[in-house]
Amino acid sequence: MDILEAIVVPRPNGSTEFYRTAEYIQEWLAGQGLSVETHLFSMRPFFFEIVAAAIIAAALLFIYLAFFRKSWLAVLPVLLLGLVMLFEASLGTTIISGMIRKDAENIIVSIQPETAERELILSAHYDSKTQPLDHRQRELVFQLIIPSVAAGVLLPLLWWGLHYRRRRPGKKVSLLLGAVLALLPAYWLLLAFTFGGGFMARPSPGAVDNGTAVSVLMNLSKELQETALEKTAVTVVLFAAEELNMQGSQAYLRDHPREGALPAYNVNLELVCQEGDYVYWQEDGVFTTRYPTAGMLNEMLDKATLEVTGQNIKPLEADFTTISDSGSFLAAGIPSTTLGNAGSAELGCSFFHSHLDNMERVVPERIEELVQILKQFTLNFDAAEI
Repeated sequence: MDILEAIVVPRPNGSTEFYRTAEYIQEWLAGQGLSVETHLFSMRPFFFEIVAAAIIAAALLFIYLAFFRKSWLAVLPVLLLGLVMLFEASLGTTIISGMIRKDAENIIVSIQPETAERELILSAHYDSKTQPLDHRQRELVFQLIIPSVAAGVLLPLLWWGLHYRRRRPGKKVSLLLGAVLALLPAYWLLLAFTFGGGFMARPSPGAVDNGTAVSVLMNLSKELQETALEKTAVTVVLFAAEELNMQGSQAYLRDHPREGALPAYNVNLELVCQEGDYVYWQEDGVFTTRYPTAGMLNEMLDKATLEVTGQNIKPLEADFTTISDSGSFLAAGIPSTTLGNAGSAELGCSFFHSHLDNMERVVPERIEELVQILKQFTLNFDAAEI
């Protein structure tokens, strides 16, 4: 709880509080006698704002070309929008957001027995984010990206084709096409608001997303350095820039190639130490690609949770879809899963990235409980034949 009191403040990537939090974590870990390393990478702190600006520009240009110039030209800003969403949001490859960069650090603690045969990577992120819509609301908006791009390409061509052939459409058809053409940029402006509208909302302190997970792994690191492990090297990684489309974990995996390294497994923590059952993510990934999480890890987490609490973990409800650092590991071919808590009956897994993610949402006794669950999981993992 002392750690939470120190770090649960709005700490968006690139801010003063973001860097202060990273410094506090490193000093605390070093004060426990742990060997702390940092992985420096170049992040794109205004990813959402720049993507939002590009979406707005594409929407306004679409309106101008579709209604005041030759309509077929409106296809061009739509294609640009599609490329931005594909490369920036889905593939994590910068085409515009890299114009502004800042340094960031992933914080790493390694516990390496001499006889290690495999590596267990335990991860969480220490940055926070504020956005106007929660996970479920965002998902409803994101589901329309691909259909809207397809419609934005086909309908202007159809509109142009009808006029080019001197076959003026009937009044009803003309009104319908005009209405759809007007709805498309309206949706894109909503999409831009979803990406970049966080400045209009009360900032999130990031208590459960993801301050509690950071506190758990910091305390777990202290306990594991005094635990005898034979087969398992444990790496605790606290990622920066997770809230910027997983830039921190992607950079970590890019700069730490697996060739010649020990076989690796990852357990990621998200939304822990709030009310509700322990749950595991059933899948993770990026906006366009999902991967099933590792069943073996889910079963071992269930066993450890049962041993410590007497309760089983459950799959996260199927209608809740989000992406986390686990998705970066899965995309890299590393078995991974994410562990969390389901939340209260009132809030559930909603209203993160908002002022409601505050200390009132934290269940303090669950911090030590989860430390013990993960310690038992690590012991079971070390003893298992994998």
